[in-house]
Amino acid sequence: MVLVYIENTYFCSKIITYLTKNNIPCTTDPNALYDYILIGQINSKTLSLIENKKVIFITHLEEAKIYYHYNHNNVISKNYMKTFYDLIGKCSLVIVSLPYFKNILKNYQYIKVINWQLPIIQNSGILKKMGLNKYRKKIVFVDFEYENINDLLLISNKYPKMEFILIGYKPKFYLNKRTRNLLNKLPYNVKKIVYLDFDLYLDIIRNSSFCIYSTTNISYINFLNSIFYLKINTIIKDCPYYNDYLIDGKNCYLYDKDLLIKVKRIMEGRVKNMSLETFELVKNNNFKEILKKYKNILK
Repeated sequence: MVLVYIENTYFCSKIITYLTKNNIPCTTDPNALYDYILIGQINSKTLSLIENKKVIFITHLEEAKIYYHYNHNNVISKNYMKTFYDLIGKCSLVIVSLPYFKNILKNYQYIKVINWQLPIIQNSGILKKMGLNKYRKKIVFVDFEYENINDLLLISNKYPKMEFILIGYKPKFYLNKRTRNLLNKLPYNVKKIVYLDFDLYLDIIRNSSFCIYSTTNISYINFLNSIFYLKINTIIKDCPYYNDYLIDGKNCYLYDKDLLIKVKRIMEGRVKNMSLETFELVKNNNFKEILKKYKNILK
């Protein structure tokens, strides 16, 4: 029996669905008899449940914290990483989103570590139902926290006849004054969309000419993987998370200060469409396939 103890209800329901479809007994009741506990976060309640149990840790919900504390040296970060490594030492299986997190676990070679992204792809037809065909064949700029608005302004001003869709949302009181001013003065060829649900996000991406994904927060990794599943050509803001996973010019296009050059090459058809290469990265890299392959672990 596997106890699924994940506080995010939507995430938990997807895991339960996959376990059930693979005929693996599972429960969400901490008082039930169970051999394995599948967790998705680090907190005192979770730690109290894992004593004398075999632990499966899906790091997805915790990876932003892991990345932050791993790269900082203050007291809070040291205490967090100590708790994290104590937990890892009790794990039978760790499932991570990107190879980057394998490097963090390099001292625990005896633990089975699997790369994984949870695919949540739905074909809702919302774009057609809502009459949003006006978004068809636009360039979509994904920047959930408005951290790279300057990049959007750079290309939208360079190509005033092209139409852009900005996908992102962060409350104004979390933004600095400069970012707020930039968002209030977006060029006429940029349409900002906020409050969109996942279905609408997928529909807009599906109907775009190509995407620029500038969000570097690992919490949104599934939104990037969803673009890969939809086989949409994408230029991605480079960051350390993608080391050993995304390779510029081999399985994707990464940008730093060369965004304009890469946009121009894609628009002129001078470079290969990498959508099939990125699709290959994720097509079999999901919890459903992992359960089929590693079902014997859960005996």
